[in-house]
Amino acid sequence: LHELGHAFGLNHCSKNCVMNPPSTIKEWDSRIPDFCSKCLSKLKTNVKRKDKN
Repeated sequence: LHELGHAFGLNHCSKNCVMNPPSTIKEWDSRIPDFCSKCLSKLKTNVKRKDKN
């Protein structure tokens, strides 16, 4: 999900979000794979833009 977020124009995030890169594999494994509300909103906007092109 993290790399797909980048493909749709998202940057790294400081919140508890899939776009906040972890420092260890164990940290990845302990996270819920989800976007925060801010990143999800940006993702939806960017997907709509790409769909119009």
